[in-house]
Amino acid sequence: MSAVLNPAPPILSGESPESYVRRLGLAHGMEDVGQFCRLLGLNYRSILTGSLPALKFLAELVGLPVAVVAADAITRIGDTYSYREQDLVGHSIRRDRVVACPACLRDDARTGRPAHGRGRWSITHTRTCTEHGLALVEMGRSACGRYGIDLTPVVAPALPAIEAMIAEADERPASGLEHYVEKRFCNGTTGASWIDTMPLHAAAKSCELLGAVAVFGPAQNLNLLTEDEWFRAGAVGFEIARGGPATIKAFLRELHHAPTAKLKTSNGPQAWFGRLYQVLAFSSGHPGFDPLREVIRDYLVDNTPVGTGEIIFGEPVATRRIHSIRTAFVETGVHPTRLRKILSKLGQIDVVGQMSDHEIHFDAVANADLLNRLKSALSFLDLVSYLNTNRIQVRLLIDEGFVRPVVEDADRDVGWEVFARRDVDDFLDRLLRRADPALNVSEGMLDIATAAKRSCCNSMEIVRGILDGDLQRIGRATDVSGYSAVLVDLDEVRAHVRGQELDGLTVDKAYRALKINPNAMKALIERGIIPITIQRHPVNRSPLRIVSQDALTQFNTTYVALFDAASSLKIHPVVLKQALQAMEVSPAFDPIITKATIYRRDQVPKFASEFDPELIAIKWPARQGERKRTS
Repeated sequence: MSAVLNPAPPILSGESPESYVRRLGLAHGMEDVGQFCRLLGLNYRSILTGSLPALKFLAELVGLPVAVVAADAITRIGDTYSYREQDLVGHSIRRDRVVACPACLRDDARTGRPAHGRGRWSITHTRTCTEHGLALVEMGRSACGRYGIDLTPVVAPALPAIEAMIAEADERPASGLEHYVEKRFCNGTTGASWIDTMPLHAAAKSCELLGAVAVFGPAQNLNLLTEDEWFRAGAVGFEIARGGPATIKAFLRELHHAPTAKLKTSNGPQAWFGRLYQVLAFSSGHPGFDPLREVIRDYLVDNTPVGTGEIIFGEPVATRRIHSIRTAFVETGVHPTRLRKILSKLGQIDVVGQMSDHEIHFDAVANADLLNRLKSALSFLDLVSYLNTNRIQVRLLIDEGFVRPVVEDADRDVGWEVFARRDVDDFLDRLLRRADPALNVSEGMLDIATAAKRSCCNSMEIVRGILDGDLQRIGRATDVSGYSAVLVDLDEVRAHVRGQELDGLTVDKAYRALKINPNAMKALIERGIIPITIQRHPVNRSPLRIVSQDALTQFNTTYVALFDAASSLKIHPVVLKQALQAMEVSPAFDPIITKATIYRRDQVPKFASEFDPELIAIKWPARQGERKRTS
């Protein structure tokens, strides 16, 4: 490609098009770059804004590829800019100041190269020369104002003192942020996955904002920071941002829980995060910052009581994740003190010291059902009215677990027992599900409490029979509601609740069967000679002492009372006793203790003829009248 202009000096490495046009004009003896461009048919402002047609025309004039001429051009596209295919905005471009590395300018002079402006010197996020390790020095203000760098007029007078400028410049290695920016310009990405999702201007500015708040505090006036202070902020902020959301959230947590944050009267993200939040919320609405906004939004939603529908960075919160005692009180109406007790009992909060209702947080998602149940909960007295029954029936329903409190043992540990309305409605629905209003006129249909009295049972047995499907005839009163509207068949209830039949004889019947007196029966039972069991009457449920048939048989087989033996032998009891004494047969038990004379059956002769005839002369009369006739 042949050049139209002659001479046409080569464009230097990293040189910006506007610097090259300035040198091109000087090569042709023209110091006024604007006039030089007009003579060529160029618009200097188009060169400054990186207009592709203007750069193509310039490339044709000097016989260079357009890619070489435009390599370090800062292209303006509407309200945004582009440099080396990286998106930039106004705050990323230096248009009103001339900065340079004095060591680079010295090297230009030593190698015979003309002093020229580098495109990277126009990027505000670059404050250090990566080649020489020197802070960039402000050479002066641009003669073109906000339109671009005009390095030549301010460099020439400074060249004699360039060594002094180098000596005075701060020696420092380029920061991590500056190396990151350099890599983005060279490669497009750096391998830092999260930060690379942001446009370069947003990534760099996010680092600077994070660092400014970390180094100088949330309330720092950012307009007062010097270039060196921004350098420090960028270095610190890059170390925070390079780890992505995890390290940023850790930093936000430090700000949120900093001791100074608790001393502020205001409360919220502006108080905690200061300029970081304010810039993102109010000053810079560019969507390139959305990844950082999303991290901050997630932190706030995950760690603070932000409610559904509240606006963070212009977007409503979809779901509340955290409640405070205060927000839970506002939502449910439950007193904060009771909320503390309930949540503490359930292990959902851990109160340290004198924490305020705003400071105590808990998981809103995990406790959403609990809060919903508390919101419309019924007290015990409310439950009596809601079920339309008396306090006794309500207490029985609670004790049997048919109606459960929102928090178990709340009356003991919290001092406030309440019941979720939907749980009560569910119980009533199950109780009345099979109820037939047509049965309310049938004979023998009674409400649960009355049927329980008539059947000598607990009313909860009837309730369980209804819920389990064991009772079939269920009616429903049309003139009342709730629990009292349930009707049951008395005969069916009696059959359902009748207990197990007695296995044996009651004590009253047992002593008659054994042919002993009640006192003797009592003594034998107390000493365990005759075992008993306690059984319930099948109808009235009263406890009864029962002697089993096996125990009766065992006793009758082993023992015999004196009077029973005398009667079977048809002799007088006294005679039998004397005869047994003569045979040295003693009672099995002490008669004084057992209140009766009882012998082992195998020691009593079976026939009267077995006794001495003289001892059995006195017979046992069968009837009183027989004794009188005999006498």
